[in-house]
Amino acid sequence: MSSATVQIVSPELYTAVRVAKMTKIPRATLQHWIATRKIAAPRVNFWSDAQIEKARELKGTLKPGPSLDADRS
Repeated sequence: MSSATVQIVSPELYTAVRVAKMTKIPRATLQHWIATRKIAAPRVNFWSDAQIEKARELKGTLKPGPSLDADRS
């Protein structure tokens, strides 16, 4: 038997990584939109269905956030 801990997440809440995959929006862009208050910050780092829908709506109307490569220079 494995001693690994399994974390169960509510079906209505998602991690930022999962939201990025679901919406095809880079996680850095989602974080930028949160920082600039384009999207409300998720509760305890999990996203609701409503927040994901808001991200999808913004996807075509806002420019992406800063590139991760730009931070490394």
